[in-house]
Amino acid sequence: MAKDLVLTGARIVDGLADAPLDGSQVRVRDGVIQAVEPAGTSAPGDRVVDVGGGYLLPGLIDCHVHLSMDGVSDLSGQLRHGTAPLSTLVALRHAQRALVAGFTTVRDAGNAYGVSIDVGRAVDEGLAVGPSVYAAGHAFSITGGHGDRQTRFPDETYELHLPGVVDGPDEMRKAVRRELRRGARAIKLMATGGVLSLGDSPSARGLTEEEMRVACEEAHNVDVPVLCHAQGTVGIKNAIRAGVDSIDHGIYLDDEAIDMMLERGVALVATLSAPRQINAHVGHPSIPPWAARKSLEVEATHIASVKRAIARGVTLAMGTDAGTPFNLHGENAQELGYLVDAGLAPMDAIRAATATAARLIGSPAGRIEAGRPADLVAVGGDPLADIGVLTRPAAIRMVFKAGQMVKSGRRRFLDAV
Repeated sequence: MAKDLVLTGARIVDGLADAPLDGSQVRVRDGVIQAVEPAGTSAPGDRVVDVGGGYLLPGLIDCHVHLSMDGVSDLSGQLRHGTAPLSTLVALRHAQRALVAGFTTVRDAGNAYGVSIDVGRAVDEGLAVGPSVYAAGHAFSITGGHGDRQTRFPDETYELHLPGVVDGPDEMRKAVRRELRRGARAIKLMATGGVLSLGDSPSARGLTEEEMRVACEEAHNVDVPVLCHAQGTVGIKNAIRAGVDSIDHGIYLDDEAIDMMLERGVALVATLSAPRQINAHVGHPSIPPWAARKSLEVEATHIASVKRAIARGVTLAMGTDAGTPFNLHGENAQELGYLVDAGLAPMDAIRAATATAARLIGSPAGRIEAGRPADLVAVGGDPLADIGVLTRPAAIRMVFKAGQMVKSGRRRFLDAV
């Protein structure tokens, strides 16, 4: 019989309580939390690990990443010249970087080949070490909208659409069913234009309400959540009425949109990291001038919208848009600082990246309680006093995925990550 793992020597933030638990330890067996019990109650044969003070948190969750995008290379060239096998390897490496940074679960919000579905399957089947991946596969856009390759690469002289381009409810219904058959654990919709697509604006409408409603019907029929790239006000409201589970980005939220989100329980995944990192690197050759212009135009409005949503009590789930320019995998925790700066209390920011995020994406993780996966992060420092501690690699003392240690101090139990 395998020994129980007992983690002791830390204050516990369990994702549920409003204050840390003192004088407790966590018992793990076969990758599952068995109990949060009084410290010092170990039995003979237990494998006791003293995490050395600090805090023990549930493994963090990022609800919006793009694993096959590296955040540094020219995005158009990366998508144009990449292949599915190469993208798969890149996606796995990026997932592992998130894992050793304390993110034991990520939701991939779409890529050109849908490879993150297979990365998630490889992790689940024990073929690779990584975080749990809740992958959307292909994201769905209208012809000429955000996500259609023609809007990104106008220099191409031939017609080349991504598999996620759909027009009309019937096309959408079949496309969503196809993606679910492939194993998608989320469906991603493009309700508006975006910053990183040439030829549209963030406020432009993308998919229609009717097209998105069909997608929601099909996804919810099999209990798969729907996330929605929605930046402009009209598209945001269309998406909410259609039945999406989260508004991702939410740049132009108005009071009516916030009212609708509160009434229907729709979460906001703010991804403040995306424009912040683009704007910090304006002038870099990998960021097209038109993308820099749009990003600079929306940042202040975006922050104001998120502040208003927080003040009104909208549910926040953490997501970064990691993979967009200079928004790097493994640096995901910077988003927590931006949320705190926008008015979210540190404990609520941690919940946004644990219990709330897990509930949104349909994961059993995100809490330290009996029966949950033993996805855990030991942090040297107090994230409730300084949320920035979660961004410092040296402060991430230990990371456990399903009870297996994948990081301890400077040692990482992964190849070349």
